[in-house]
Amino acid sequence: MDFLLGLLSIIPTALFNKGVVKLVPKINPDLTLGIVMLMAFGTGAIIIFWIIGLKPSASNTNQFFLGVCGSLIMNMIGKVLYMIQNPVD
Repeated sequence: MDFLLGLLSIIPTALFNKGVVKLVPKINPDLTLGIVMLMAFGTGAIIIFWIIGLKPSASNTNQFFLGVCGSLIMNMIGKVLYMIQNPVD
């Protein structure tokens, strides 16, 4: 159960990344690296707050952290696939 609790962190991070992607057309093309850094720091902040908030309720912290790591990996794969399919000009 703790693994799934950690894996659920994919929901807020995916919603955050979707929001950032919606802003891409409105941002100057010279700031492409800034968009990537915004995604990275935003995802990191969400994960840190997720861990701080839910770690006391997890009985097996190893499984919880494994779920969080799985969420981060799936999130990164999703970002890479999106950037490959929709390159920023």
